Amino acid sequence: MDYSALKKRYAGLDLLRVISAAVVCAFHTTIHLGADYGILQSVSQMGAVFMTAFFMLSGYTLFVNYAGIEIMNKEALRKFWLKRMIAIVPMYYLTSLLFIFHRMSLSGEPMKVVMENLWLAPIEALGIQSNFSSLFNFSHNGGTWFISCLMICYLVYPFLQEVFKPLSVRAKIILIGISSFILLYSPFVVAKFGISNIYSNPFFRLLEFGIGVLLASLKPKLDESIVVRRILYNRASMVVISILMAAGITVAVKKGFALGNYMMYSLICLPCFIIMIIGMSGIEFDDLERSRVLSYCSSIAYVFFLAQLFSNAICKSFLGKHGITGNVTIILIGWFVCIVIALFFRHALEKPITAWLKDRFIDQNQS
Repeated sequence: MDYSALKKRYAGLDLLRVISAAVVCAFHTTIHLGADYGILQSVSQMGAVFMTAFFMLSGYTLFVNYAGIEIMNKEALRKFWLKRMIAIVPMYYLTSLLFIFHRMSLSGEPMKVVMENLWLAPIEALGIQSNFSSLFNFSHNGGTWFISCLMICYLVYPFLQEVFKPLSVRAKIILIGISSFILLYSPFVVAKFGISNIYSNPFFRLLEFGIGVLLASLKPKLDESIVVRRILYNRASMVVISILMAAGITVAVKKGFALGNYMMYSLICLPCFIIMIIGMSGIEFDDLERSRVLSYCSSIAYVFFLAQLFSNAICKSFLGKHGITGNVTIILIGWFVCIVIALFFRHALEKPITAWLKDRFIDQNQS
């Protein structure tokens, strides 16, 4: 199967990434600031489930960009891992340190914060904290857990690519089915036995990431299917599946189903995300392909997630001090502060740091 033609920009996937990031932001303003999004409040209340789409899109994007090269070549492998780490690690370290200093400034016992983070430093530095299921509520892990999962996904990606590429279509579909079954069944095990939440567990996030890789590897065959092109490569179909997903979440929330167990909502969302990723990767969005706004919004998704580590705490303090209770004002302030912090992270920190690191460790070696 020829994968070289896969490497291009998929505006539909950029749009899906931006929407997923927006829903996660709405989720955080809902649980931290008490924001109410009206008819979409139930979706916002369970918006954390959209992190599943984020991991699936990450796997999909990597495959379309790297499937055409021999990634297990020593130099290609070194370059891949280096580029991935440069893309996420510097901002992870910086925001982690900023959060620790922020916590120290607010704490009546700053030395306690220092000692806590010194104990955590080795595993935090290595990015393996998500393997410790009970660390989610300590230090900055509630906002950086996904980076730990991403680092593990990036570490194993080259092996996934080389294993998945030669498989038959049937074998790939079976793997997607098995991975989906594990993802959909596991939350019931958590609920039944009252064990630790699997929301930040890297194994389950790796399964989501792997489904994304498999979907991308199936794209050449999907493009040949008349049924797929007519039904899924269709804007109306994407609107319908989005409405059905939102309606399903809303009904489940209204019925009080598994509130707070975000992974349980994969029952509704995982099949929808699979359909949406397939469809959005096959629809030609000529109007969006030229959109610099969409491209930019997609490019800052990473720092937008990191900004929420600070924005909601800042907003909560500000709203409390000034006695602000208006819902629209809360939403506007919550989003405004998050966007401002994200823009600062992007232009004052991320861009110059990653540019310098790429010039120092990647471009210089090539020349």
